[in-house]
Amino acid sequence: MLKGILAFGLTRRAIVLLGLLVFIAGGLIAFTRLNIEAYPNPAPVILEITAQAAGLSAEEMERYYTVPMEVGLYVTPGVDNIRSTSFYGLSFVRVTFKYGVDYFFAYTQTALSLAQNVSLPGAQVPQIQQSSLVGEVYRYQVVGPPNFGLTNLRTVQDWIVARRLYTVPGVVAVNSWGGTTKQYNVDVDLNKLDAYNVTIPQVITALGNANINVGGREITVGQQSVNIRGIGLMDSGGDKDLTQGWHVSDIENVVPVSYTHLDVYKRQGPARAKADAPNAPNHDADGVDLSDSQLSAVKVAPVEERDFPVEKQAVGSIDFNENMSVQVFAPYQGRIIALSAEVGDDVKKGQTLFTIDSPDLLQAESTLIAAAGVLELTTRNLARLQELYTTRAVSQHDVEQATSDQQTAEGNLRAARDAVRIFGKTCLLYTSRCV
Repeated sequence: MLKGILAFGLTRRAIVLLGLLVFIAGGLIAFTRLNIEAYPNPAPVILEITAQAAGLSAEEMERYYTVPMEVGLYVTPGVDNIRSTSFYGLSFVRVTFKYGVDYFFAYTQTALSLAQNVSLPGAQVPQIQQSSLVGEVYRYQVVGPPNFGLTNLRTVQDWIVARRLYTVPGVVAVNSWGGTTKQYNVDVDLNKLDAYNVTIPQVITALGNANINVGGREITVGQQSVNIRGIGLMDSGGDKDLTQGWHVSDIENVVPVSYTHLDVYKRQGPARAKADAPNAPNHDADGVDLSDSQLSAVKVAPVEERDFPVEKQAVGSIDFNENMSVQVFAPYQGRIIALSAEVGDDVKKGQTLFTIDSPDLLQAESTLIAAAGVLELTTRNLARLQELYTTRAVSQHDVEQATSDQQTAEGNLRAARDAVRIFGKTCLLYTSRCV
């Protein structure tokens, strides 16, 4: 047999070369189309959606954030299951898609479902993060010289290392741990601000205006032009050496507010007054000439420190003590028709505060009834097609399409049932009965 193969290869050289070319072409096509991964992902696409609300308990986060997000995500194509957890001030929802769903398709459809179907208090936009079992490919540690400091190491990580890693193709996120963020705090003395009649907004505005570069016009010198710029950015001294970035003199020299004053000085001859004199009198500067009669009207007295009452008028409103009150959110809109508690009353958990006449409840119940009817219709249609398929009266494609329609109807019914559950009603499974 081996002798026959060798004889065929030697006598049929054209066929052997043609087969070799076909084999090489097939190999090149397979090499360009096959998905070869060094770290194949064994898990499907998983997206994590989070929302935060400071001060709300886990139960309130579940009612106002977690449940609306779950209901809005049920209709996302390709979803396999949804799991959620509510913490103090944090709502966490994990959405797992079916195998074969593209990540970018899942991300886009999830963002679209959140934008169209979810309305959180305060118009908050939930954050979407990718979760992967093998997404973490590298860990590193930023190390500096002795006495470099954790703050400087974190500055190097955030402003140098992370920015360069983002330029690498395929890098989605760089998560940083440890270190402290450099910041400069301005502590004000409220008593001195009140004494000098300076407000906190004036201090904030002055700091912002002092930390800016401004541009001017151009000066033409022959055939060249020179740009005029005003350099006003605050410098901590750490541009060239991070270890020297501790200077705060530029912040200390910021003037919150300036006033124009008039100082009068008496010398030999006519008296003169100089405006905005910061130091000793300048007798040669321009001033105001005072006659002897005007000078005699000027009274000179030693400076005395006195207490005097100051009455200030401000526009404001009286509000409740935030430590003794809790904001009440309603997951649906409507008109309050009855109040069960008055201002100042002590209320307990589970007590009814007010009654709302909401048109959203009627809409949700109508949607639930319609979804139950569609599910019943699709279930009957699926059963009928399965019977016809046994006799080969219909194709398998028709049965698969009916099965898909029935599963879609089940998902719509679950979403409608959860929507009614927000109003405090409990619905039976796969029915439109709610109590």
